[in-house]
Amino acid sequence: MSVPPPLDNPYRDPDEPGFNHAYGGTPPWDISRPQAECVRLEESGEIRGSVLDVGCGTGEHVLYLARRGHEAWGIDVGIIWHQRSTALAQPG
Repeated sequence: MSVPPPLDNPYRDPDEPGFNHAYGGTPPWDISRPQAECVRLEESGEIRGSVLDVGCGTGEHVLYLARRGHEAWGIDVGIIWHQRSTALAQPG
């Protein structure tokens, strides 16, 4: 049995007409802060240890949890939201 070749990631191209287009402006789910439920869970102690946020977008949850002492990792496929999350993570 042969293994199929890896698929190209179409989201590496910022001009790709699919999902990257949603990040041309501000998508409705980007509220520029962690969602209230994430904050509530962390403050109540229900989030413990390391965290992996799959589909982290601009990374508000990852940044919030890391600042609260968690080892927090975020992964997403899009270059545009990766660029925005990197900018958000910079001090100052």
